[in-house]
Amino acid sequence: MPHEKKLPNDEGSSNASASSWDRALAAFRTFAVVVAHWVALLVVATIPGGASRPLVVELVVPPLPSDISDRPAELVVALYQRAKDGSRGPPTPDGARVRAFSILGGKAYGAADTRVEHGTARMRALPIGEHWIVAEANGYARASRMVMLVAGARSLELLMDEARELEVEVVTEAGAGLSDAEIEVQGGDPFPLGARTDQTGHARVSRLSDGPYTVTVTVPGFDTVDVRHPSFDKPLRVVMKKLCLLYTSPSPRDRTR
Repeated sequence: MPHEKKLPNDEGSSNASASSWDRALAAFRTFAVVVAHWVALLVVATIPGGASRPLVVELVVPPLPSDISDRPAELVVALYQRAKDGSRGPPTPDGARVRAFSILGGKAYGAADTRVEHGTARMRALPIGEHWIVAEANGYARASRMVMLVAGARSLELLMDEARELEVEVVTEAGAGLSDAEIEVQGGDPFPLGARTDQTGHARVSRLSDGPYTVTVTVPGFDTVDVRHPSFDKPLRVVMKKLCLLYTSPSPRDRTR
């Protein structure tokens, strides 16, 4: 789990109520689903020699409204590799991306987007309130944390796991591969990771930690399938079933009316 280190002027953030956490989490989960399906930019790249097309789902959110001029909070994020025993390892390489998403009135706004230099990323001029901090680095699983910011500065440590990859095969009941099946992998944070199958029904989802996860597969004309806690040891094979259409005809009595 990510570790958090507070500066002396971070009083009050640890007293954030459970209701605030639940409200922020519910709001951001709703936002993430909408973004993933409707607003996200889907960048498709083919792996040379591979049969799958991984998708990078880029969250696109509006910037903070211009009328929010009171931004007295500051956050310094330190990224470290997670050691095999779960402890803090060396810093992650420079260049990792760190973003802050503010929750204002139940909506998400992009508050900061910066890169790690010398092991830390500094974000200034943030509004007071609830934020999701998301860190991404090549070769590592995505890390995230919800924090409550107050006036002044505070710091946050995130431990990043080595990235895992889940291979998925989506087929019909007859065993034929289904192309363009949408795959969504939901972990412990409200940010799903996505992929889409190629012409053979295969796809890979990367930037994953050890989980647990829930995999949701959607194909038009088929029932949606949810798979909980898939194994990384072998490809996940998902068999899709056709939607059943129920047709009812009027009874003889109804026809005479």
